[in-house]
Amino acid sequence: MCVLLFVALQSPLNQSPPLHPSTAGSDTDATNTESPVDTDTTPSILDSFSIDDWNLVLINEYSLLTSEAEFDSAYLDNGLQVDARIYDELVQMLDDGTQMGLSFIVCSAYRTISYQEELFNDQVATLQNEGMTPEEAYLAAKTSVAVPGASEHHLGLAVDIIADSYRILDEQQANTPEYQWLMKNCYKYGFIVRYPEGRSDITGFIYEPWHFRYVGVDAATYITEHNLSLEEFLDLI
Repeated sequence: MCVLLFVALQSPLNQSPPLHPSTAGSDTDATNTESPVDTDTTPSILDSFSIDDWNLVLINEYSLLTSEAEFDSAYLDNGLQVDARIYDELVQMLDDGTQMGLSFIVCSAYRTISYQEELFNDQVATLQNEGMTPEEAYLAAKTSVAVPGASEHHLGLAVDIIADSYRILDEQQANTPEYQWLMKNCYKYGFIVRYPEGRSDITGFIYEPWHFRYVGVDAATYITEHNLSLEEFLDLI
C-alpha cells in the first residue's frame, strides 16, 4: 500500500589406513579404495557477507522492529525520506531509467511504526467490511500490508516504485516498461525485488513488483544471478 507522491549488491590428502592392511608374510598388498577428501578451501563470495551488515537486516513478522530505526535521512524531491546511505544509488537508478524514456513515481519510502499500524488496521477493517471475520481479515491483511514493526519501510532501505502510466499497486505493475527495466537493472544499483513472484511461502508476502529493497551491489548481484529471495540468501551466509 502506498500514498502517491511524485519524484522527478589441495591441501595434502588425509589418507586413511588401507581397508585391509597387509600383514607380515602376506603375498598380496591391499590398496586404499577410499575417495580423496575434498579439501578445497577457496574463499567463497558468500564469506564477504554477514547477517549483521546494516544493508542485510532482515525484518518480517518473525523479526520485528520494536522501536523506530535510527539512521541519517536523505530526502527525495517529493519529500519522502530514505536512509542516506542508499540515496545516491536510488537517485542514480531513477535518473538512468528516466534517460531511457521511463517515468517513475516513488510512492512510499520510510514509514514509522505508528504509521504502519494505521495502514495495517485500515486494511484489516476493509477486509472485514468485505465479509471476513476478524481473524480471517488479520491473516489476509498481513500478506499485503506488513504488521507494525515488520515493514522494511521502517529501515529506510525500501521504496515502492511504480510507473507514472499505471498508478495501481497490483501484479499488473509488472507489465509496465518501468518495472521491466528495473527488474533487469536494479541489482546494478544495489536493489532487489524484495517479494518476488512464486516465493510467498518463503517471504510471507504476495508478489510485489513495486517493492524494491537495498542490499548493496554485491549482495544484489548474487541474489539476482541465483534467483533467490532475501531469506534464501541469508540462509546461505
